[in-house]
Amino acid sequence: MTKKYYLMMCVWCMTVFTVHPAQRTPQRLSTWFNKQAHEDVVTREYSLEQPGTLTVTNPYGTITIKAEWNQNSIIASAKKRSPSLEHLGSIRIDEQRTGKHDLALSVVLPANKELAKKDMPTVNLDIVVPVKTQLKLATTHGAIVTDNVHGNVWATTTRGPITLDNTKGMIVAETHDNAHIKITQAQGNVKATTLKGGIHIHDAKGSIMASTEKGPIEIHCKHVPAIGKVCAHAGTGNIHVHLPTNTNAELQARTDRGCVMSDHLITVKPFTTQWNRQTWKKIRKEVYGTLGTGEAQIDLRCRSGNITIAKK
Repeated sequence: MTKKYYLMMCVWCMTVFTVHPAQRTPQRLSTWFNKQAHEDVVTREYSLEQPGTLTVTNPYGTITIKAEWNQNSIIASAKKRSPSLEHLGSIRIDEQRTGKHDLALSVVLPANKELAKKDMPTVNLDIVVPVKTQLKLATTHGAIVTDNVHGNVWATTTRGPITLDNTKGMIVAETHDNAHIKITQAQGNVKATTLKGGIHIHDAKGSIMASTEKGPIEIHCKHVPAIGKVCAHAGTGNIHVHLPTNTNAELQARTDRGCVMSDHLITVKPFTTQWNRQTWKKIRKEVYGTLGTGEAQIDLRCRSGNITIAKK
């Protein structure tokens, strides 16, 4: 090895591995090497009579759904990626039907339990569906994103965020680990549950049930139905609820460690008590009363955090 060649190799090594201490992590180095991963894109068309139900299961990768037409078919594009060319070729998407109105697509990865996470193949799915399709979506490590879906949506992730935009049907969204849920312009009822992650719901028109063990909850109600409910329960995290000025609801708000604040006028239900420090402390943490004429039900509770009821 010549001195010139040896010097070039040393400079190259210093360029790659001499980084700031905060950046010298296995994740960053593995990301650099994983740029050499093999990729392949497969696109297929499937028939699906309407109204139809599409079930998608993807263990490693995202699921993105766009509703753009009313024809009886869907287009699915799968971007496969793997550090190993051998594993890339063994990735497949299984199709299962129980009739003309039901289609299930499942991503099947190589059955190798010794694969490290950095070596695990991934598949990102982009699917175009009819607007009225009902969706049942599940991922283990990946995000779920939908846009303009008019049918009901069931979305579940283990480690990955959920983002649902412009939905008209019912929504059931659930994450089992540290991930957030964001829902905008939902016209149907919403149920959102996380273990460790925030929940953000904007411009909702139906009933809402939101719960998280650790994380904030923010809800913007465009309309609160007369017979509807808005429930937000948090273990650790603040709760912010934005309500229209003409909201009519029975209100219960309670926090164990924090305080309750409201921009809306609340008719507090009468109670008999001694007026002392303990009573004042309780009033700051618990509110039972009525907004307007009542009718709907609003239930806000958290163990540690503040509760704010704001005007929209």
